[in-house]
Amino acid sequence: MIQLTEHSFKKLLIALAVYLTSLFAANTLGLKIMPFIFGSHLSVAVFSFPIVFLMTDVIGEVYGKRTAKFFVLAGFIGTALFIGYSFLSLAMRSPHSSSPNTRMCCHSSFFERN
Repeated sequence: MIQLTEHSFKKLLIALAVYLTSLFAANTLGLKIMPFIFGSHLSVAVFSFPIVFLMTDVIGEVYGKRTAKFFVLAGFIGTALFIGYSFLSLAMRSPHSSSPNTRMCCHSSFFERN
């Protein structure tokens, strides 16, 4: 186990927060497509995935392989929890629906024309 000063520990916690935030942003915004040069399109995640890679690489160089593996494990667990919470929110019944399979945005009155 590496010995860290309080200042180094705080820097490591900030780095972990930036890493996890970038990872969640990349996974969440990966479906968002934006226009790019010459009429091509690009996923928004290309801006946050390099931060994830660089954070893992820098942490591995500065604090060692064991700490970098901890970052990857924290990212894996955080992503698994995020997916679990997402499925849980999809499975929960909306308080405004009349049947268990109806979501608030999918009410038939929402799509009816006047």
